[in-house]
Amino acid sequence: MTILKLHMQTQRNMKFIAGWLICILAFVQHSFAQDEKFTATTTASSVANGDQFQVTFSVNANGRNFKAPTFSDFNVLMGPSQSSSIQFINGSMSQKLSFTYILQAAKEGSFKIEPAEIYVGNKKLLSNPLTITVTKGAPSSGGTQGQQRQGQQRQGQVAKEIRLKAVGNMFLLKQASTRVLFTSAKALL
Repeated sequence: MTILKLHMQTQRNMKFIAGWLICILAFVQHSFAQDEKFTATTTASSVANGDQFQVTFSVNANGRNFKAPTFSDFNVLMGPSQSSSIQFINGSMSQKLSFTYILQAAKEGSFKIEPAEIYVGNKKLLSNPLTITVTKGAPSSGGTQGQQRQGQQRQGQVAKEIRLKAVGNMFLLKQASTRVLFTSAKALL
């Protein structure tokens, strides 16, 4: 009988120790886990009516079921363009998943872009909302005319450089590697 009691006591002790080890491992894994962050950024929080700007939603984890907000106050020129990256630096892994839209201001006023949503594991994450102020197109005047023209030319160049080709559910983005070609020069697309 004493051997049976000793065996049962040993099993209880093993279960107790195993339970504590699981708790400790869960705590250590949680403390080293990267907190998931889902953010929305824009290239301009104030634009002139008709101007183009970029909105990017980024999560620092492997997300799924991305749901964009409605861009009802803007014209969607392109998007979503999805990109992902994984980096290993000194044994530490970091990951980023981004969804980018190019929008055009359609009318004057202050407009709120609602949060986007994405799932990381079983956790639903919401991005921050963005506020975009659309002003009347600035009249041409002396010193700022050149800056406005440069900005408009750059936006036009961005639109011309982007060639979007749909293949099933995949989108390919093509951009020329150079703007000036010489005889026998190579250009990558």
